[in-house]
Amino acid sequence: MSLIHELLPTSRKAGWVLACVLIVALGLRLCGLFWGVPDGEFFFPLHPDEWINIKAPRDMVLTGDLNPHFFNYGSLHSYLTWLVFLVSKALGLSMSSSSLFVVARLPVIGLGCFSVWLLLPIGRRIGGEKLGLAAAAALAVSPGHVLHSGFYTVDIPSIFFATLALWWALILLETGSLRWLAASSFAVGLAAATKYPMGMAILCPLVALAILSRRRKAEGVPDSPRGVPDVPRPADESGSQAPLVTKTFAGAWFLRGLALAGMVSLLAFLIGVPYAVLDFGEFWADMSYELFEHAMDGHRSLFAATGNGLVHLASVNLLYSLGPTVLLLGTLGFFGLVHKHREKGLVLLGFVLPYVLLLALAKLRFMRYTLALSPFFSLGVAWLMTEALARIHASADERVTRGPSPGLRLGALALLLVAFAWPLLLSSLQARSLMRTDPRIAAARWAKENLPAGARVGMMDYPNWYSAVLSPFNRGNPASFYKSKKRHDWEFSPLVYWDADLLHKQDPEWFVMSEFLWSHQLELGTPAAKRVLSRLDQDFDLAASFENFPTAERWLFGSDRAPHDWLYPFPAQRIWQRKQPSLAPPR
Repeated sequence: MSLIHELLPTSRKAGWVLACVLIVALGLRLCGLFWGVPDGEFFFPLHPDEWINIKAPRDMVLTGDLNPHFFNYGSLHSYLTWLVFLVSKALGLSMSSSSLFVVARLPVIGLGCFSVWLLLPIGRRIGGEKLGLAAAAALAVSPGHVLHSGFYTVDIPSIFFATLALWWALILLETGSLRWLAASSFAVGLAAATKYPMGMAILCPLVALAILSRRRKAEGVPDSPRGVPDVPRPADESGSQAPLVTKTFAGAWFLRGLALAGMVSLLAFLIGVPYAVLDFGEFWADMSYELFEHAMDGHRSLFAATGNGLVHLASVNLLYSLGPTVLLLGTLGFFGLVHKHREKGLVLLGFVLPYVLLLALAKLRFMRYTLALSPFFSLGVAWLMTEALARIHASADERVTRGPSPGLRLGALALLLVAFAWPLLLSSLQARSLMRTDPRIAAARWAKENLPAGARVGMMDYPNWYSAVLSPFNRGNPASFYKSKKRHDWEFSPLVYWDADLLHKQDPEWFVMSEFLWSHQLELGTPAAKRVLSRLDQDFDLAASFENFPTAERWLFGSDRAPHDWLYPFPAQRIWQRKQPSLAPPR
């Protein structure tokens, strides 16, 4: 069967199901297409990483210099965006237009939907077409995958290439042909060229290679380089000759496969990151910072209050990435899948176990790092659903009835609702919130209507991407920008290091704060922050509060402790006004 045929359903009914799944996947991911795009009210996107990511491909179009000069991530994504921008420029799009962000997000959305589609052939090779369709449906509505498919970042594109590598690793396992090892390794190289840690996906084809090597040993297939049989074992007591002696992991066939995987994945990586050779110094400086220095400092105190890594992974990040029902059912189903489909399950485990261990030990604990596990949990929940429904129908057949009993029907419906409707609800709530006015924009508009010109406004820092956009320069410093009264309406009083005495000394008339700040400091339990928040309660009245994803709804994720990067489009904003001194009646 060709690759194109593997991507296509085998029946008209299955085709309609797949079409509906892909339409839902695309619709959910398009809802945030225009969220946080800079306009006349602010200069930079509200997502903190999009400006950094888009600068390289934009500059390549403007200057003609194909060196991205940014290697914190692999440059393949920048080159793909550069090609998109060249086409867009030819069609008349200005390279200074805010529409660049919309154009750049579209391929990411497309790759997110293609990742959903890839689960059809992957699931079919594991357990049949129904499993593939159910897995695709699960990933289509997965909250974290849906949310981050709408951002111009490297996470979703790298997961697409890693999922492609998994598909071809399963073909390798079934066919034993080293050309599929080369294909899977090439996809891994592209994944690493997009986001370096996704090079771990090489473990999927390598596990398949190891399994094939063990099969060759068991079947007595000659393992020497030129097909010369290995030395046989001595005859046993009955006089029969034992199978040929072959080495499981040191055999020439395995070593040839290992060398092939290494060379092909490296070639693909260099195709995506050519300046790893052409400008090694700059490449190494950026990559080593991202993988070692940044990873080791844990983004300063950002994750200091997250406790045990494995507990935080399961109780916060995976809950918001998958939803509570998929986390539970997907875990159970994944281990059931591994137990029933042992060799194929080992190929999946080859990536999952080391990756989970890496996440548990890492100091950086962004939710987006868990997105690479979404396809595997989707396969797990799909396997559990298909197995449960098959057993329900088998139970009905054994009783020689016309169909399942009403109780079994209700049970099956409840299971389907829990597995698919709950994450669909979470993704729909996210989509609804992305189409609402962002709290930072809403707070700034309220301030322009209610704060008098020249008023002293207290903030933790100059307006940044995480705070209300009280100034169009929403990237913090340079402070010189704020010295020009023509560029903003108020006098900013930045409050540094949560200093309650400085707050009292500056005596601002208004104070504006983002959820990013107060939620993190409450988690840390910092005494200085407690004193500032206490003084705000004492000396100020809460004048306005803004949110687009109500905190009262977050329990649906199973925890009201939202991950830092889940909050990127949803940070609540509060504005306080200094209390008026009370006039005591004369005595």
